[in-house]
Amino acid sequence: MFTSLSEPFARVISRLFATNLIMQQQENYNVNQSIHEKEKRLFLAVFSVVLMVLNSFIIFVGTWSLVVPSGTIFDAFLNVMLAITIAANIFFVIMGHVYLNFNKNKQAAQINWFFSGYLIGSCLMLMANIFITLTTTLVIDPQSSLHGITLTAGIAMNAVTHLMQLLACAGVYKIARSRPADDTRTIEPAWNYARPVVDDASWTFKPTLTKILKVIGVCFIFLVYVLSIIAPTFFFGQGPGVIYWVAGDLSMTFVLFLVPMTIIMIRHVPRTKLKRDRVLLVSFVIVGCVLVGINLVPIVQTMTTTIPSLDRQFETAFGSNWENKIPDKVRDNFRVEAISLKDMLYTMPVPVVSETFNVTYMIDKGLALKFDWYGPSGVSATSAQLPVIIALHPGSWRYYDKGVANNFPVSQYLASEGYIVVDAQYGLYNGSAGTFTLRDMIREIGRLTNYLALNANEFHVNVSRAFFLGRSAGAHLSLVAGLGYDNPFFANNFSISLHCLGIIPYYAPTNMSLFFNASEQILFGVSPSEFQFFNPVDLVSPTSPPVLCFQGLADGLVNPLNAYQLQDAMAARGRTCILGMFPNDGHEFDVFYNYFYDQVCVYYIERFLAILTN
Repeated sequence: MFTSLSEPFARVISRLFATNLIMQQQENYNVNQSIHEKEKRLFLAVFSVVLMVLNSFIIFVGTWSLVVPSGTIFDAFLNVMLAITIAANIFFVIMGHVYLNFNKNKQAAQINWFFSGYLIGSCLMLMANIFITLTTTLVIDPQSSLHGITLTAGIAMNAVTHLMQLLACAGVYKIARSRPADDTRTIEPAWNYARPVVDDASWTFKPTLTKILKVIGVCFIFLVYVLSIIAPTFFFGQGPGVIYWVAGDLSMTFVLFLVPMTIIMIRHVPRTKLKRDRVLLVSFVIVGCVLVGINLVPIVQTMTTTIPSLDRQFETAFGSNWENKIPDKVRDNFRVEAISLKDMLYTMPVPVVSETFNVTYMIDKGLALKFDWYGPSGVSATSAQLPVIIALHPGSWRYYDKGVANNFPVSQYLASEGYIVVDAQYGLYNGSAGTFTLRDMIREIGRLTNYLALNANEFHVNVSRAFFLGRSAGAHLSLVAGLGYDNPFFANNFSISLHCLGIIPYYAPTNMSLFFNASEQILFGVSPSEFQFFNPVDLVSPTSPPVLCFQGLADGLVNPLNAYQLQDAMAARGRTCILGMFPNDGHEFDVFYNYFYDQVCVYYIERFLAILTN
């Protein structure tokens, strides 16, 4: 009987304890949730403040990069900070898209608008800086008012873009620091960690200005997707053609555009559980990642193959501590990194230098041949005579001219480092009677050296410390001049004071037998028996100056075999020939002077020049 009475009592006690246990668990859960919520809000607050500081700093970096010439000791630090800021901004934009209930909360909707402004502004900022690069390359004098307007536009676009992200972070900080109860004033909290809310379907077209702009923007993004597929087919296809020549540079441009544009496309996909929307979301993520990966191939290959190879060759040629042979005051003005993200995003500002244009150095067959002169700022007020770089333009010996075709921003950059750069014309061959042959061109270059020697004080040149630099056909002429100026065949052509310290050819024809047969050798202007005097590989001697050669391995116009044959000929005579070989790169790869190809070239050229002149 006692047992029968105690059983109901025991069940009541057990239920009571169970209820207390459940209540205790619920209380603990609520406490933990509160702690987690505080931790999340603290993380948001701290991250928002950090991003506000970083974006404020990048506004300064963008202005600095567009106004102050590259090569400062701060460049490495600025590049790291820029990469961190971009990565953090993208992370925050994606996180905001997933968790911000911007359809349920006005404050969150405003933050989302700022995020969108940052993404769109990033694309516009890139376009503005591409325009700055193009206008600079097309001979808009860096000291002109028009160039100042383009720079101002680039600076303003950079500031507005990062101001958008700064304001978005300020809004997130305000939400994170507000009390949880404050968020209940709206239908949904502004920041929801439990689940994303469903967006309005952006694909639903309504005849409003906003919707029309969205459609135009989406169409433009799809166009970029298509073009970013085409560019790799050019540099992987290794075929000739103007587009192919700059495919690697275009590829890098698409990488810079694809990241913000892919995120914009992802933000247009409604966040629902519908299979259609999930497939769209995954598709955009996969397509964006694949296209970015493919278009990164040229820069990755340059970083992993070209740069290490150049470092090894410099060490072999000049010793393991070769950079220490360059005075510190000279090295302090060098580019600190072979590839700079900052310069690709914000372009490389052209330094202010002394300039004199269209100086006539001779009249040949009734044609006035001229050169442009660049020197360090203020050199005209001194009596200094500096090492001279004679730069010869490309164009198959038939086309183009000094200036634009010869990448004059690089000439100005080298001049700012203490050299006189002479960007010269030569007579062109067009296949008709009375035109200029290779013999004429070399004779004209020789006359140029005589003119400079006779006017050394006026132009502040020291022709006994000379370099030849050329591109394509100009690279061939620079090799013939630099390797053969002291050959008896060219006696009395070049100044007796001329001493060539080094030659820098870009994508140079070094073995003319690969290009011309006997019937086509009228271009040379000499008998076939004298062909070797215009063939660089035949002019190499035990006293030839060092050569720093740049070549695209996929050049469909000048076969890379030319560069290898030159290096073999130099090595056979114990001379130095350093090859900078760029994988998946075509002809005239350095046309965009601020992109990674030319950055690498300039990085090693300035060191090559310095070690041979100090």
